[in-house]
Amino acid sequence: MKKTGHTSREALSQLKAAATLFGGDAPVQKQKWLHVCSGLQFRAAKDLVAYHDCLLFLLAYPESAPLYALAEAELMRLGTFLKKLKPSSALYEALSRSGLAYTSTQSAYSLELIRWMLQTFPGQVELHSLDEQGKHPQSLLRYSLPALEFELAAEDSLKPLAWLEKACGSKNKGRVLRWIVDQVDRLPASGPARELLFESLQLYVNIKPAIPELSRSFGRSLLHPVYIHDKELLKKFDAKAVLNTKLNTRKKLQAAAEEHLLKTSRVALAMLNRETEPITYCRPGQVEYYELDRGLSIALFSMNPDQRMPLESYIGYMMFKNGQPMAYGGCWILGKRALAGVNIFEPFRGGESALVFCNILRVYRQRFGISYFEVEPYQFGKGNPEGIRSGAFWFYYRFGFRPLRADLAALAEQEQAKIAADKTYRSSYATLKQLTGSNIGWHIDAGVNTINPSEISKTITAYIHREHLGNRAAAEKHAHRFVSGQLGVGSQKSWTEAEKQSYHNLCLWVVVSFPDLARWSTGRKQNLLKLMRLKGSDEFAYVDFYPRVAGK
Repeated sequence: MKKTGHTSREALSQLKAAATLFGGDAPVQKQKWLHVCSGLQFRAAKDLVAYHDCLLFLLAYPESAPLYALAEAELMRLGTFLKKLKPSSALYEALSRSGLAYTSTQSAYSLELIRWMLQTFPGQVELHSLDEQGKHPQSLLRYSLPALEFELAAEDSLKPLAWLEKACGSKNKGRVLRWIVDQVDRLPASGPARELLFESLQLYVNIKPAIPELSRSFGRSLLHPVYIHDKELLKKFDAKAVLNTKLNTRKKLQAAAEEHLLKTSRVALAMLNRETEPITYCRPGQVEYYELDRGLSIALFSMNPDQRMPLESYIGYMMFKNGQPMAYGGCWILGKRALAGVNIFEPFRGGESALVFCNILRVYRQRFGISYFEVEPYQFGKGNPEGIRSGAFWFYYRFGFRPLRADLAALAEQEQAKIAADKTYRSSYATLKQLTGSNIGWHIDAGVNTINPSEISKTITAYIHREHLGNRAAAEKHAHRFVSGQLGVGSQKSWTEAEKQSYHNLCLWVVVSFPDLARWSTGRKQNLLKLMRLKGSDEFAYVDFYPRVAGK
């Protein structure tokens, strides 16, 4: 290893300071300190993670082709070093849950995601532990055993792990986990019900990656040209202009490409002990992919029918920057309204975060016709001290988001006036915390009315109490009979089970929302019926078709 005259901590500090600077001598500084770091070994876990994340940023925001190549080579060098670590070493243990290549991760995941990981990464996922607060597996899994195994089903004296090992016939943690998943799948319950039953076990898994792709380090989206940032980062821009910049045509993908996007997105989240429902409960055929500007691309995901919301559409996304997974979230869509959530992965927060967020809104606005976006308080600080300290509220405020409560809207306006008058003024922690007292919304198109789905739900509850004295079964039966009569629905033999369920779920919505249904034209009724079936077949098509029926 060559001598540099610099400590690893000093070189890393200099590289991190230069990484987010652009223009002037920034490329020279990046090149210099990256070369210095390439001659060093980082032995402290904290420094390894910091260097790794700095390399990810340099790959997402390269200022030159040579810098990109050097950062890529360094990431490969880092991966080679990590692959040689012994699981018994202190450094390997210290890197646990970091998501770096070849290091272990322990977390709780959904039944669906664990099932997928067992199939996709055989031998690399195993049982870690069971939380003491969870249900004893014997109390649940006995219902999945053959009737003649009544002795094992009744065995309640063993501790959870001992019972599982006895039932599985093995102490191999990978086989035990596979057995648990298989047994839960045997339970006579729906998919969502099985998820809840599995969750009650409070089970933790251990991921031991044997391949580089099972990490934050080497997960990439589809191949595309690398975007070089040979000018300053775009920090200030016209948000409305970005929102209205025409979206590129959706990129048509083969099933293998959709599988790759799903795999990359699931791994990116799992390595950070996270998952989102649209990405977890998605299959090829339910993915859309768009290439944007400045090295950005985005994948949109819809959920399997049995996991979908009854009225809204939860469409998730993973945003990529030069192929790197760099932001995730989703929108809960109803008509022209969307409740939005965005999370930018920490290594990329020194880049063009505002532009990334604006492009996410751009995609949803143009793909789904959204005119109004709303954001919940957690996104800017409620129960999230980091969001308060970072002043995240003003990030949204600059786009045009305003508190829905009139008193908080007035407070925000007063604070904004103080900031405008004194550039050194900063809102206090207490004030920013107070501003998390309501959702914030942005009406991009004036005069467009939208409806909150929670209000629809409350209206349906009131209807059930008023018209059916709280009898839900009677209310659903009446709604199904009335709507079917009006829409001419017969046996439904040609429908899928998912279409039958979505139709059934939406009957109460139709009764409450369209009291004049009997006076509708035949064509309008046919459109309504089509919409109700689409909810159970094609979520993207449902979102597109909804305004033709409901209009909002």
